[in-house]
Amino acid sequence: MKYDVVVVGAGVAGLYSSLVLASKGFRVALVESKPASKIGDKTCGDAIGVHHFQHIGLRLPEDIIDHVYRGVKIYSPSERHEIIVPGEGVSVNRVKLGQWLLKQALDKGVELLDQHSVIGVNIRGDRVGSIIAKKVGGSTVELEAEAFIDASGSKPALRSRLPETWPISDKPYTTDFNI
Repeated sequence: MKYDVVVVGAGVAGLYSSLVLASKGFRVALVESKPASKIGDKTCGDAIGVHHFQHIGLRLPEDIIDHVYRGVKIYSPSERHEIIVPGEGVSVNRVKLGQWLLKQALDKGVELLDQHSVIGVNIRGDRVGSIIAKKVGGSTVELEAEAFIDASGSKPALRSRLPETWPISDKPYTTDFNI
């Protein structure tokens, strides 16, 4: 299976990257460990300033927006001090956002390999030549591409399998994780 770009991870970054690339005519595969119906099902990251959407030219459907904010009040841990951060923001329904972005990407020709996990990387010279992905309870597939994007989040599915001499292979510090 040959593509221009393989994107690993169907969170907001992976979905949007896939959508943009496919919109520009690239042949894109999107590898995601969740089933398609669960894409967007995430417990964090639902509030964002509208300027971010404006900057990338993404207009969200109204049914994805749960609440509009006009500034945010931030309290110190003691709650004795506060500051107000001006600006407009929105809370989005993560499931609806993920499913909407997925539909946009699929409509542009992105090929989704849901329920697939990266289990191997083939290095060719000084670059990634292909990845091996395994479908849950199923077979493996090799995906070749000119470029790969690891948008798999805090537990990097692709980046963690790269040679340690590559700067991008750095592992995240688990001490930086929080719930």
